[in-house]
Amino acid sequence: MEKEYNYYEVLGVSKDASTEQIKKAYHSLARQYHPDVNSGDTNAAEKFKEINSVYEILSDPLKRSQYDTTVGEAEELYKRGVARSQLGDYQGAILDYTKALEINPDWAEVLYHRGFASYKLQDYRSADLDYTKALFLDPYLVEVYYYRGLCRMKLRYIQAGMEDYTKALEINPNFAHVYYQRGLVYLELQEHRLARLDFRKAAQLFAEQGDRANSQRSLEAIRSLEHFSWAEILEIFQKTFQDSWITVKTFIPNPIGGLLPAFAQLEQKRSLNVAILFGIIFEVCFVLGISLILQRLDEANHTGFLLLIIIGIIPFVNLTVTSGFARLIFKTNGSLTGDVFIAGASLLPLGLLVLISGVLNNWVISVILAMFALCYTILIMYSGCQKISNISEEKSAITVPIMLLVSGLPFGLIN
Repeated sequence: MEKEYNYYEVLGVSKDASTEQIKKAYHSLARQYHPDVNSGDTNAAEKFKEINSVYEILSDPLKRSQYDTTVGEAEELYKRGVARSQLGDYQGAILDYTKALEINPDWAEVLYHRGFASYKLQDYRSADLDYTKALFLDPYLVEVYYYRGLCRMKLRYIQAGMEDYTKALEINPNFAHVYYQRGLVYLELQEHRLARLDFRKAAQLFAEQGDRANSQRSLEAIRSLEHFSWAEILEIFQKTFQDSWITVKTFIPNPIGGLLPAFAQLEQKRSLNVAILFGIIFEVCFVLGISLILQRLDEANHTGFLLLIIIGIIPFVNLTVTSGFARLIFKTNGSLTGDVFIAGASLLPLGLLVLISGVLNNWVISVILAMFALCYTILIMYSGCQKISNISEEKSAITVPIMLLVSGLPFGLIN
């Protein structure tokens, strides 16, 4: 962990150094980093400015005395804050850390400890802010990445937390706690293979470090993954239905403004599950609705049930592929999950239209619902192209009619 910025350390002398020793150290460093000797070297130029700024303080007895007093006061506040934190008085510790930072705002170690105290008080936003400031001062503080990752998981910033865990492991590949925490996140995201790998690595590192309790805990997590039960599968389905209902409530009242928030509030795996469920709902509604309509028209024998299932699948696949091709052609940075989500959400109103039309047997209502559903589908496609696939407005206006055309082609197979 980074120490307090120390003027004496900049010149390479002790706190008890005499005026002559300080002067000698200054002249030596000034010659080494002088711009005339290091032409074009910006780092040397910055170092030269720093040396001059420090020497201006330490060469003046009054300024040096004031500096020594404030540094000593900051160190005492920091030590008192640590002692209070160890006793569980996190609120008092934060007060001491804050006073120390008023004296030296660029003290990364104090920012880290104040962030930890805020974390213990469940003030995760303040902790995240302090950890971020500390990493700005020193981007190689591995413990800070770990604790900021914990904070961001509490705040449900899943992607940002995972990035912090990964960065911590880049700096220290043997940080066992990070592997364990990242494994828990993978487990929540239903990425069981990746969770198993992280738990196994954590168990190995904990064992090597003599931490038998945490090693055993990691092994138990692995064993729980090996007993994947029907109850867990049911839980996944239940969660997907809950996510789907929340998603529908978010984007149906406002297809233009609500589709992106509906998509962004879910992690990638959950978004994919919701999109597939939307596709299944469309398939069921389509097959049942068309079957009812064909029975009334006495055409049930001409279009088999299996063919209806195949015809119902094709629009979902076509929309996904078309959305993906549009991203490739226009070189945008969407994702396959986004393509599937757009396809599922776009077909949902059409599926409900077909089912209601099949049940009601009223062509006037069916025409009104068709106009309503088609408008909704166009708005959802346009919003998805623009906000999820990141295609521009002009290019989205071209893409949507093509998507509609491609999704409607299979209906020509119905006799």
